[in-house]
Amino acid sequence: MLGPELLSLKEERFQLQKKLGLLSQKHTLKLLYELNKEPTYMKALSESTGIPYTTVQKRVREMADANLVQIMDQVDEFTGKAIKKVRVNRFQIQVDMSTINQIMEGKSIHLLFPE
Repeated sequence: MLGPELLSLKEERFQLQKKLGLLSQKHTLKLLYELNKEPTYMKALSESTGIPYTTVQKRVREMADANLVQIMDQVDEFTGKAIKKVRVNRFQIQVDMSTINQIMEGKSIHLLFPE
């Protein structure tokens, strides 16, 4: 059975790989760039970027799971339909060879630093 330290190290490694993998996927940087300008609705994000709505939905959910963005549930005052507004969470990811070595050697690191 793994101790809590090993579990957290495995979790840190997983979170780093998840975030880096997500940042390297098509559309992620473009969506983050647009969302950094101002929080917006998924439909408007799709329209402003030209990315299909279903792709925006999927990528935004992945970014929310990685704590890169926050999805806020709201209700359209005219239609009464549920809508989702998205905003970027402030984050910083620092990765250099020292970080990679620490991960591979099983040492604890901090990858995501709120600003």
